[in-house]
Amino acid sequence: MTNDSGSFSCPEETGSTYANEMEYRWTINRRNFVLITVTSADIGYGNDIIQLYEMTDGETDEPEESKLRFTLTQANATSATYKLIGPVLIRFSTDKRLVGQGFDLFYSIEPRTVFANQSQSFAMIQHTTDANRTMEKWMEYKWLIPGKYAYKLAFNRSNLGADGSFIEVFAISDQASADADEQNLLFILTDANATSADFVLTGPLLIRVKTGRRFDGRGIAFSYRRGPVVVSEDLGTIKCPNNYGSSMYARYANNKDYQWLIDTTGPVNIRMEEVDIENCCDKIFIYDRFSISDEVDDSKLTTSLVNNNATGVSLSLQGPVLLRFKTDSSVTSKGFRLVYSTQSLDGTNTTGWI
Repeated sequence: MTNDSGSFSCPEETGSTYANEMEYRWTINRRNFVLITVTSADIGYGNDIIQLYEMTDGETDEPEESKLRFTLTQANATSATYKLIGPVLIRFSTDKRLVGQGFDLFYSIEPRTVFANQSQSFAMIQHTTDANRTMEKWMEYKWLIPGKYAYKLAFNRSNLGADGSFIEVFAISDQASADADEQNLLFILTDANATSADFVLTGPLLIRVKTGRRFDGRGIAFSYRRGPVVVSEDLGTIKCPNNYGSSMYARYANNKDYQWLIDTTGPVNIRMEEVDIENCCDKIFIYDRFSISDEVDDSKLTTSLVNNNATGVSLSLQGPVLLRFKTDSSVTSKGFRLVYSTQSLDGTNTTGWI
């Protein structure tokens, strides 16, 4: 059953009785919330039971005990409306004793949100995973791309059908709730323009697709790649590792390409407060006038620093500024701490800054 609502009876013929030692099964093959009401029941007070399973695969009707949500008997079958996550399997099992006239059941569908937290630095996502199937009707799909990083986002496929559905991209401030606040809506994409360009955005990001009751689209596919950490405060500290100086065991990792983007178009002043990195091979690179959409380009390289020439260095740059720390596969060490400001650092006491 795939309609937005429906009903059935067991047995189908009014006035007859169901059979002994039988197992009847029905599947409501929707991934929405499914509300089930047994409107009448005459299934005796023995071992004849109605079982409701949620989140089944929708393709087979084999029950899995881990997905059993409700067991209904004559005593409680008509006492409530039962809400489950579809697809739902309804199973009616009878024993070899008394039989009754069965039951009547009504179901309806409610919208449901499917949420995914994308924590990888790079991912390719498609829904549906089978390009020949349509997305579920009357659903809200949300993907959270967390962290204050620069992200390159590309939509590779958009087939949202004819019911007016679209893709919404939000910049969000509360990762915990992942609410789609309309005030933070960055843009809306349709089938006509979704694949026409790539986007470079500052996270956290939320991507949302809402489908209607008549939805017939085959879904979307998109990819993202995480770039540098974005720093937007006027004054602050950058450390590597994040727990720099917290203990004698705090060390940066080997084979890493750490990146931070100080995201301002004005002047940026940097002072390297403490530097303890591998002498020969781990290096700090600083680029100015670096757009968030740029690839790393050595023509914008302002300076490179190694362990023996870095501590105490002060630089006056033009933002945005990209700070890059590349490590090799051998020795690791304590790391570094720097301070930056969009104003002059002259006379600024940074002792004890975290």
